[in-house]
Amino acid sequence: SGSAMARAVMRFVDFMADGGDPCRQRIHVVAHSMGNWALRHTVQGLKELFSGSQLAAIFDNVFLMAADEDDDSLEHDHKLRPLCELARRVHVYHSADDGALVISDTTKFNPDRLGYSGLRTFSGISTRVVAVDCEAVDETEFLQINHQYYRRRTEVIADVRQVLSGTRPDAIAGREVVEPGRRYRIRAG
Repeated sequence: SGSAMARAVMRFVDFMADGGDPCRQRIHVVAHSMGNWALRHTVQGLKELFSGSQLAAIFDNVFLMAADEDDDSLEHDHKLRPLCELARRVHVYHSADDGALVISDTTKFNPDRLGYSGLRTFSGISTRVVAVDCEAVDETEFLQINHQYYRRRTEVIADVRQVLSGTRPDAIAGREVVEPGRRYRIRAG
């Protein structure tokens, strides 16, 4: 479905650029869990549609929430690395207490999930990428196994709202700076 989703994104981009009265609104993407896998294939489809030319920034903010995706996915062109050209900023929200990603690891032999531990390394990663550790604020209802924090926890919702309002990463209230401009931790409220 990656190619189909890429075509849908391109139709949307064409619609937005099609003369007339432009919308001038920012476009944001939120991918949760396995939706990050679908996003990877959408990105690869967009890469094919741009057929070797420079990718254009289509999105303002992309949020990779509890990503059931490899922790090295932003390092490789055949995974999510091209997303850094398609977005002004990429935000990786992760938690080492995410039960769904532990299950993914043990049942599908998918170790080292992006949504569990964050990025494997920042070496060679675009400065557009920011990681946000949500472990202190990931507790949700029992059956959600700490995998729905991105939409259930007020601290995470407040963090995302500040991102969307344009607040600089180091100035977002409720965050602790781990590495300026790159890595943060949301504090329990």
